[in-house]
Amino acid sequence: MPDSGAADAWAQWAGRTARQGLGLALRAGFSRVPVIGESVDDGLGVAYLKDLVRRTQGQSGQVPVAEVMRPAEFIPESKPTPREIAIGRAN
Repeated sequence: MPDSGAADAWAQWAGRTARQGLGLALRAGFSRVPVIGESVDDGLGVAYLKDLVRRTQGQSGQVPVAEVMRPAEFIPESKPTPREIAIGRAN
């Protein structure tokens, strides 16, 4: 696992288990937490608290966070912001 530094306060490493990810999300106080790879610049997806809870209830919770996360939606800087905000609110 890479050196975590301050990223542990808000991001999950993809190699953590769902149980570890659940603990981090609860401590951070967020319902959605970014999942990163080798560095904070390596955004892979988003782990939802409800997905982490589902995967840890009645199971060992040993599945990687990467299997629980949802894909990240990357928005290029060239896209108009108001349109993207409307799309995000619709989802």
